[in-house]
Amino acid sequence: MTTMGNADFTVEHAVTVYTKPDCVQCDATKRALNKHDIPFIEINLSDNMEVLDRLKAAGWMRAPIVETADGETWSGFRPDRIRDLASPKASWASSAEWSRSPAPSRHSAPAL
Repeated sequence: MTTMGNADFTVEHAVTVYTKPDCVQCDATKRALNKHDIPFIEINLSDNMEVLDRLKAAGWMRAPIVETADGETWSGFRPDRIRDLASPKASWASSAEWSRSPAPSRHSAPAL
C-alpha cells in the first residue's frame, strides 16, 4: 500500500520514508513528497524495532531516512533530493547511489 496525501492506493512505491513521531524533518519530507506527487510509503520506526535495528546497524542515526526504488538513500529533510526525484530526468531504475551526508537544516533531526 502506498500513501500519497490522504489517499491510499496500490502501486509500486517509489520512495520509502522511515519516520519517528514528533519529527519536524519527517513531516517536512512527507509534505515535499506530496507536493511533488511522489508516491511513498511511511514506516514509523517506533512501531518497527527490527527495521530500526537494521538501519542503525547500517550506520543511519537520524530521521527521516529516505530510500528510493533505485537504491538512493539519505537522511534528514533534503528538498534538493526530493526535487531531483520529481524532475522529468529522474530515473527510477538507475544504479544504486548511496549518500550519508548530513542534511542542511536549522532544526536538528531526532536521533534514532
